[in-house]
Amino acid sequence: MRAFLRGLIVIVLPLLTLTGCGNYEWHQKLTVTVDTPNGPISGASVMKMRVSDQRSSFNPPEARGVSFTLSGEAAVVQVAPGRYLFALRKGVPSLAEQLYPKMDTIESAKLMEKGLGAEPSEVMLSSNQYPLLVTFDDIKDPASVKRVNPANLEATFGPGYRLNGITLSLTKEPVTKGEVEKVLPAEFFKRWGSMYRDALADGGIKNPFFKTFAASLGRDSFTTQRK
Repeated sequence: MRAFLRGLIVIVLPLLTLTGCGNYEWHQKLTVTVDTPNGPISGASVMKMRVSDQRSSFNPPEARGVSFTLSGEAAVVQVAPGRYLFALRKGVPSLAEQLYPKMDTIESAKLMEKGLGAEPSEVMLSSNQYPLLVTFDDIKDPASVKRVNPANLEATFGPGYRLNGITLSLTKEPVTKGEVEKVLPAEFFKRWGSMYRDALADGGIKNPFFKTFAASLGRDSFTTQRK
C-alpha cells in the first residue's frame, strides 16, 4: 500500500505542476505624496498581495483561473491639521503586472515572491491606476465621507493642494498595522455599522442611505486588520 501511495505521489505532483496550482505572496508599498502650501507630505502603507493559481484541470471549469487578494490597510496622509486623505485598497494594482506587463501572471508572481522584482522595483502609477481616494468633511462622522478627485485636490482641501504622485514598490517591510485606527478608531467603525443596521431596520435597501457614497464603503474598505 505504501509503495502504491509513493507511486501515486510521483505521478500526481508533476501533473499539479503542469496544470497550475499554488499561491504566491509578496509585500508591496503604496506611497502617496501630496504638495501642500507648506511643502510636500507623504503617507504610505505596506500591503500583502496574494496571487492564487487555480488553473489546475483538477478544479471544476467555473473555479479555474487566477485570483488576486490584497490585504492590509489604506495609506493615510494628514494633508492639514484634522484633514486626511485616504488611499484605499480598492483599485491598487498588482506590482507584478506593473513590473512585468508582458510576462505570464504566475511566472511574474513567482519572481515577486522571491524578491526578484525588476530594477528599480518601484513604479509611478498613472492616473488610471490610482486607488480610490477619499476624505471626511468631519473626521468623526462616517456619513461625511466623500470621494476625492486626484486631478483636483484643491476642490477638496483648498488652494495649494495637489497630488504629486502615487508609487508602488516591492518591499520586505512588514504589513502596516494600526495606522488607520490612529485616525479612525474602532468606535468610528461601530458607528458606521450602526448606520447600516438602522437603515436596514427603517425601510431596508429602499432607505435613502443606500444611495449615498457612505453606503458603498465600510471598515473593510480601510483595513482588513483585526485586533
